[in-house]
Amino acid sequence: MKFWIILKRIKIIFMHSLEALKHLVAEMTSSSKRILEYSRNRSATGLHRERILEAYIKKIAPKSFGIGSGFLYGDKKSSKQIDILVYDQDNFAPLFDEGGYKVVIPESTIHTIEVKSKLNKGDLVSAFENVLSATSMNKKIHGSIFGFDGMSANRAFKEIGNIIKKHKDLPNLLELLPRSIVCLNKWVIVFGKNGQNYQYKHFYEKPFEEQFLFFFVELYYSMYGYRRRLYPDNKLPKLKDQGFGTSFMTGKHATLSISKK
Repeated sequence: MKFWIILKRIKIIFMHSLEALKHLVAEMTSSSKRILEYSRNRSATGLHRERILEAYIKKIAPKSFGIGSGFLYGDKKSSKQIDILVYDQDNFAPLFDEGGYKVVIPESTIHTIEVKSKLNKGDLVSAFENVLSATSMNKKIHGSIFGFDGMSANRAFKEIGNIIKKHKDLPNLLELLPRSIVCLNKWVIVFGKNGQNYQYKHFYEKPFEEQFLFFFVELYYSMYGYRRRLYPDNKLPKLKDQGFGTSFMTGKHATLSISKK
């Protein structure tokens, strides 16, 4: 599919009002709760919620991108198991592909998403570990964490700070961290650079749906831009030139600053 056709399609998806995002959030919340009527098994519930998010990503992804769970393998080592892998299946064949379970090489991987039923301390730690196990194999990979419920944003900031301290000696850490962390219906924490400082931010005055937009824009950048192939010089068109509003990145916010070694 040509890039401009992809761009037109993603514009149609995102140019709806915040009401459309509210409906999407309500649908995801409702779907994630329905399984609890039948089972309290944590593994079954977690797998169901992975499939909810995976199904939505499949709806907006062009056929040139493969999506599934599995892990990365390269240079005789593998990542931890990843809940949702997005990879380039046009130019790279999976090393293994059976029943939706994939083994892919790091060079083909574009985005990884860790999905948690509830973002508590332990699950946030394991989600970071899984993302870092993938991004450390290819620093061009974007990583995200998605929780259907969980702790407050303030508590998440504290735990994120502790996790980063634990991994402070990892080479190129700032290039490997998750770009967005979502707690459905509660908050979105985003990673970026502000001058010489690297920060996680939570725009707490924004409606959740407006914060949630960042998660989809990040998916857009990694999946649709696919900067390594379409834009080898890493110069993607600015968001405002593609029809996206950028107001969701302004306003009062809580910040967790990270020192660059």
